[in-house]
Amino acid sequence: MGTLAASSRTRMHDRNSNKRQADPPELTPKKSKPTPTTSSASSSSQVTAGKLNAPDDNEAAKLLMDHLKPVLKELWDLDEANHFHKFRKPNAVSETVDALIIKEPMDLSIIRMKLKSGCYTTPWRFCEDFWLMWDNSWLANRKGSNMYKLTSQLDKAFTDLMGPVMERLGYCCANRLSYTGLAIECDGRTRCRIRWDTPYMTCIMPGLPASLAKKERWNFCVPCFNTMPAGGIRASESDPRIIRKENFEKTRNAELVPEPFEVCKLCARSWHRICANYDSKVYSDGFTCPTCRRERAIPKPINKFTARQLPESELSKHIELRVKTFLAEKKSGADVIIRVHSVQDTKLVLKEELVAKYGHRGLPAKIPYRSKSIFAYQTIDGDEVCFFAFYVQEYNENSGANNQRRIYIAYLDSVNVFRPRALRTGVYQQILLGYLEYAKQLGYIMAHIWAAPPGNGDDYIFHCHPPSQQMPTNKRLQSWYRRLLEKGKKTGIVVGVRDVLAQAIADDVLSPIEMPLFDGDFLPDVIQYCIDPEKETADPKAVVQKKRNKKKPSKKTKPGQAIDRLYARLQKHKDDFFVVRLRPEDEKLVPTINDPDPATERNLVDWRENFLHHARDHHWEFSSLRRAKYSTLCLGHALHTGTGRLSEFTCDVCQAAATWHCYDCKDFDLCDACRKTVHHPHALVKIDSNNNNEELSPAALNSLAILEHGSSCKTVPCTRCGSVKEFIEHGKRCPKRSTCYVCMNILQLCVLHAKRCKTPDCQVYHCSYIKDKQRRMREANSRTITDDLIP
Repeated sequence: MGTLAASSRTRMHDRNSNKRQADPPELTPKKSKPTPTTSSASSSSQVTAGKLNAPDDNEAAKLLMDHLKPVLKELWDLDEANHFHKFRKPNAVSETVDALIIKEPMDLSIIRMKLKSGCYTTPWRFCEDFWLMWDNSWLANRKGSNMYKLTSQLDKAFTDLMGPVMERLGYCCANRLSYTGLAIECDGRTRCRIRWDTPYMTCIMPGLPASLAKKERWNFCVPCFNTMPAGGIRASESDPRIIRKENFEKTRNAELVPEPFEVCKLCARSWHRICANYDSKVYSDGFTCPTCRRERAIPKPINKFTARQLPESELSKHIELRVKTFLAEKKSGADVIIRVHSVQDTKLVLKEELVAKYGHRGLPAKIPYRSKSIFAYQTIDGDEVCFFAFYVQEYNENSGANNQRRIYIAYLDSVNVFRPRALRTGVYQQILLGYLEYAKQLGYIMAHIWAAPPGNGDDYIFHCHPPSQQMPTNKRLQSWYRRLLEKGKKTGIVVGVRDVLAQAIADDVLSPIEMPLFDGDFLPDVIQYCIDPEKETADPKAVVQKKRNKKKPSKKTKPGQAIDRLYARLQKHKDDFFVVRLRPEDEKLVPTINDPDPATERNLVDWRENFLHHARDHHWEFSSLRRAKYSTLCLGHALHTGTGRLSEFTCDVCQAAATWHCYDCKDFDLCDACRKTVHHPHALVKIDSNNNNEELSPAALNSLAILEHGSSCKTVPCTRCGSVKEFIEHGKRCPKRSTCYVCMNILQLCVLHAKRCKTPDCQVYHCSYIKDKQRRMREANSRTITDDLIP
């Protein structure tokens, strides 16, 4: 029989996500008695979340006791609850260990005593004591043991009993809710991920203050830790400190963040913020709970930040009309809104090895294209819910011979909350067909689709999907796209479909550079492999072996070998890539592409990584309908107001707006106040929080002008920029860039310039590096597609 102990950690779970196990079997009480249902609006309104607001507190306490007593009695009568009637002290063997765990013993007898004495002024306090009792048991018993499973069964039974009582009292629910547990990035060479609820090794550099412990922590998954040298590793290339292996300790990635509450300004009831679908930025007049609105006939406040109120575009009008026509034919009253959130002109920057190898044959270093993000919403129960999104790349006539008049569906994601369920797949297909139809009308000839299923636990655009949403396998996803394109053929949108190998053979491709290249696509890496197969692997052992063999004469890849490798790879992955022809090959009069929609950049959704990372940081989950509604509410406000910019940092000590950033740490920022009191081992760079359009001081403008002049000046000596040239040369040679005062000042000036620079091939020192940093981060992310396309 297991022991009961107290827990110092919090286990809070949404019943719709992050479950520990399958729903346990029903429990049978000794005497089955129905839960009382006698209540009224007047009596329930007297029992509040923060206090008792009845004319007589004793009367309110009695009313609350009348609602809670049947719940306690029914749980007490359960045979399985006998172990929880009285707290059992640990036995002598485990007393020393468990004494360190037990913080606050709790059992049903204590709860009954507190209830009789009127200690509970709110039903949430009653729930918290039950949760503490469950936590004690979970912590003291091994996961998978009979006692652990029994506790989970009782937890579910309590929630089922308490839920209706909480609703009668005017609260949202009786669930103990937390956000989905997130994976942690491993600091090992492979940069793998430490999934939630798995063990890992962690270390904090000795001697650091508590304020820096959060960011000066090194985490390794168990396999990477086992391969670490016995003597430890360096903190970073610029940080000579040694992280010793014996300083690591084993822990578990089990930390959960509880959902916050909002307190009603009229009755002081506490509601989960997400249950109430409330955001103080959207509704600035304060929180009024739905119970008070219903009892006092207060109308629901108007949301001025909906997707419907965002400006439309010609593309969104076209897709939305097609979807609404489809729904009308199906006699469905579903309300769907389509919006193009971002339209930006950017460039695909090819790898230096490709340009060096094939630049003399006409391969450009950069390929211009237009990126668009398209989001779909549905109004469900009066609230908008974002359920579908995809990112596309459009290459017009000026994108080079191989890429011109082509579109690439780069990323696509969906959440299975659309209603009715039977029309879900049809709506997805109409959205995609509507886009292909619009692109065809503009003058695009070819469309490319990469059908790649998601990795386990990966997200694509939406942060966290419902547990019930099944992720397709390769074959099922490919089959889904085939059905989509067959429907496109029948409607005249699609002329023909080939796999990537068949298309390469039809085009008589004789060189890797004759293939179309897209940003984030599979082919650039394939072509890189064709040039140098040894660069394909990132295995450290392979790198060591390569260095050992460096004395051997290298053999350059011959043209015939490169094309053979290309076709071999295309053969291997041909089913993953669809090449769709939108216009006949013999069509002579193809219209000039003239996109009527102007460029509209929004940092939050310009790239899918921006939106995904922002959603993770702010817990914008789509793991259930209630969370999808709340996340859509916050998204709408961010899109209307322009918040969520990448330039918005928060201080890691006090959470205020940060003004200083560390380029040596993975993510460390400080505000002005904390910078004066907190010692950081690395140099900090001032964050420029001004918009590009805001005026700078005359001194800053003068410094920028000197920097820009010095980067192209050939005069020796130059009286205007001589010192800047010396600083730049110093930065190229300095071995202590991260701690050098001169280097950090010139870097700060370069960052200031790069933020405002619009020149494609700017020659200013570090400008291209800083502007390409974000692009390299996107390329480093592995491509995943997370959707519920399979009906």
